[in-house]
Amino acid sequence: MQYTEVKIYVSPAGLEPLTALLLAHGVGGLAIDDPREIAALAARKTGPDWDCFDDTLLARGEIGAEEIVVSFYLEAGAEGARRLEAIRIDLMKLKGEEQDGGFGRELPLGRLCAESVLRSDDEWKDVWKQYFKPFRMTERLSVKPSFAEYAPAAPGELVIELDPGMAFGTGLHETTALCARLLEASVRPGASVLDVGCGSGILSIAAALLGAGEVLGVDLDDAAAEIARANVAANGCADRVRILKGDLLAGLSFKADIAVANLTADLIAALAGGLRAHLKAGACFIASGILTDRRARTVSALEAAGFRVAESVEAGDWCAFKAV
Repeated sequence: MQYTEVKIYVSPAGLEPLTALLLAHGVGGLAIDDPREIAALAARKTGPDWDCFDDTLLARGEIGAEEIVVSFYLEAGAEGARRLEAIRIDLMKLKGEEQDGGFGRELPLGRLCAESVLRSDDEWKDVWKQYFKPFRMTERLSVKPSFAEYAPAAPGELVIELDPGMAFGTGLHETTALCARLLEASVRPGASVLDVGCGSGILSIAAALLGAGEVLGVDLDDAAAEIARANVAANGCADRVRILKGDLLAGLSFKADIAVANLTADLIAALAGGLRAHLKAGACFIASGILTDRRARTVSALEAAGFRVAESVEAGDWCAFKAV
């Protein structure tokens, strides 16, 4: 089967509006190649996070680069071409808004240039395997790909077997790890958990392994939902975890003790208003995908929706909240 690989070049300030634009077009499974993260790892080159990479990453000449590359895949054919054209038109509108001063001179969005190339699925589906190795994501949770051997190294260690494929969520990105860290401290035996924008299913699986009795994961992207279901089954969680294709909370009647969403600041703000109807008394909302410079704006949106931020954690340029 053939797919169109699309790469969009964006500045750090433009990452969030670009992500929101792509999500509005129903594009999931984004791969975000951020040279700042590679540079930070190169500066340390120690610890378990470095073990997830190899030296070929450094040879790609990305250290010192300023642009972030956002990649995703569309099916080849007329429908994929139509979607790509619509995305390119909206990129032009976004760039025009920046040039008109809509984002302020202090927030240049970058080139917003979309490159595309036709690929066979044999080329892209296993690329992630080059850099994905077992690692410790939180104090109790570790992640391993299905093709790697790994034995728990400590009593009580929980191992998530994960093949992310095209879906977002390996646990390597700060936002996923921050959500997992807050989940680890929040899940109680038998708890119900709603995972909005579940991607690879990693947080849904983490919640189940931590003791949740019922988990519902929702993702807009067909491929992500399919991948998440496969990962849930591989971890023996299918009796506790359901994965649905859906648009945020639309059409859901599920009520949870914990809701978790690793999205963007704008989507978190949009989600917060309707989330109360899906939370039980005393429930909490764990939210990430929020750049630290959007912290105050996101807190204000949560408070306007009736939430109070009980805990805030951060890593790199990203932060996450536990709101009640």
